[in-house]
Amino acid sequence: MFSPFDIFKVGDDGEPQWVQAAPSLAAAKVRVYELAALWPGEYQIYCQNTGNRLFLKLNHRGPTDTN
Repeated sequence: MFSPFDIFKVGDDGEPQWVQAAPSLAAAKVRVYELAALWPGEYQIYCQNTGNRLFLKLNHRGPTDTN
């Protein structure tokens, strides 16, 4: 199955590191939020069909974070 959405985690050096592919934008967003719960930071979702990029900066662990 072709998964046109690539998920990248932006490293400390500013370079994006490929994480995995997803079959839809909705699935990619869900996966980014799951990843950010463990590794907060900046993520990119890249659409191979259009070339568009979605940038997400998630610096907290979500509503259950007590820090």
